Amino acid sequence: NLTTHTPAGDCTVSTFGTKVPDSCCTATGTYNMLGSSFEQFYKANSNSGCAEVIPGSGMHALMQCNKDNTVTYGEDCDTACGCNTTMTKSPGCYKANDMPGTKWFVKVEGCECTPEVCSDSTKAPMGQHVVYNSTFGTKVPDSCCTATGTYNMLGSSFEQFYKANSNSSCAEVIPGSGMHALMQCNKDNTVTYGEHCDTACGCDTTMTKSPGCYKANDMPGTMWFVKV
Repeated sequence: NLTTHTPAGDCTVSTFGTKVPDSCCTATGTYNMLGSSFEQFYKANSNSGCAEVIPGSGMHALMQCNKDNTVTYGEDCDTACGCNTTMTKSPGCYKANDMPGTKWFVKVEGCECTPEVCSDSTKAPMGQHVVYNSTFGTKVPDSCCTATGTYNMLGSSFEQFYKANSNSSCAEVIPGSGMHALMQCNKDNTVTYGEHCDTACGCDTTMTKSPGCYKANDMPGTMWFVKV
């Protein structure tokens, strides 16, 4: 069984390419889910910067070594490495895109290129993927729900959604979107909350929790929590 780990406060950023403390890429419990470093991907791909990171998946990433010792890294790339998100960075730890239930960072370690694109194609970019397991419903410090810069993107509290939905616990959280969430009050003062729900509130993920701050599902470029 995998153990979940909550990133330190300085690591709880959401934007691709944001620089975070190096400790975010070396914390206890992190690991490289893809199993290879940038250099290993590059070498296995015949010294090409457009590597298929999961064999047979069609999932490519750009890993390019530059003359100034920076690395250009891109995700959500096609086979020619036209990528949806890219960053060009000097050595350090940076936020990558997440996958459900995990938080991703990349550790850029620079290039061996001596002194655009490095002219020596045998010089590979050096770096690692760093992953935190972060499970829906994991209890986190209350400060995660009150930190400076956080806000309620949906604009309403659970109570407001419930009342606006004629005291029904199956609320459409974005009008006209068909996007529903379960918000149910229980006798023991817990709340049952669910996401990715159909119109009858059959939900893909649910939690039943006492008051506190808990991990929710993320949307691209954002990190979500719920305050019960």
